[in-house]
Amino acid sequence: MEAPVVSFSFLTTEEDYCCYRLDCAKLSCGKRDRTALTLIGIAMILGGTAGAALFSHHFLNYIAWGLCIVTGFFAAGYFSLFEPLLVARRAQKEYAKIRSKLSAQTVELCETGVHIRNDRCDGFYPYEILHRCIRTEHFFLLFFGVGDSVAVALRTAKPEELEQASALLQRQLKGKYVDRSV
Repeated sequence: MEAPVVSFSFLTTEEDYCCYRLDCAKLSCGKRDRTALTLIGIAMILGGTAGAALFSHHFLNYIAWGLCIVTGFFAAGYFSLFEPLLVARRAQKEYAKIRSKLSAQTVELCETGVHIRNDRCDGFYPYEILHRCIRTEHFFLLFFGVGDSVAVALRTAKPEELEQASALLQRQLKGKYVDRSV
């Protein structure tokens, strides 16, 4: 077994799990879709305000335009306000259920692949089989296939180790490495 360039050892905490779920939620929806929903929300707010000011002559008209405005606020603020709250709350509930099943793990990045060890597995995966790696603010998300991924918590490493790991992954994975930490 070759010597690791960088090694991460950690036990997933509740904060880690919440951050992981938030990062996955952010990655699951593209920037274009986020922008489109925000613009639709702003249009609904402006349209509802204009409709209430110009076209309302009855109480029911004000209610209809008010609903348009409220829906616009929800749509415009969904990704920045509501989604993080909903995802974090759900993640806290999920973590409470799976906490006893989690075990400490060690992920070692070597020159030729990734070595993952925990209570249930001890495997070495060459970089060629890695589908993609995304660096977020909190994790290196290593994707091996559909539904098969490993989240490596960055909180466990020193800044120079993170730079080494980023350089190694970028060099080995080339276009399959994406940095979304900024």
